[in-house]
Amino acid sequence: MSRRFVLLVDEATAQEQDTVTKHLQTTPYGFWHHLSDAWLMTDRTDKLTTVELRDQIHRLLPGKTILAVRMDDPNIWAAIGHAEQFKWLNEAWNRD
Repeated sequence: MSRRFVLLVDEATAQEQDTVTKHLQTTPYGFWHHLSDAWLMTDRTDKLTTVELRDQIHRLLPGKTILAVRMDDPNIWAAIGHAEQFKWLNEAWNRD
C-alpha cells in the first residue's frame, strides 16, 4: 500500500515547477505532473506526511502558497500561506 498525495503550488512559474519536479525526481516518490501547479504523488515507503511534503516544497519555493492533501485520507492536509486562504478548509473540508 502506498500513500497518495495531491500537491498544489499557487501561481508557480515554469522555472518553479521545474524546481519542484527536479526535487521530486531525487526522492523515492512517484509523481505525475501534467497540469501546471499540481502534482499527483505516491509514496511506497508509506512514511511521507503532508507536513513533510509541504515543508520540502516551502524550502524550495519560499513565499508560495502550498497545499498538500493525502488522498487516502483527505482530512489530512497541510498548507502554508495566508490563514484566510484556508478558512474554508478548516471549517468545511474536514466535516464528515
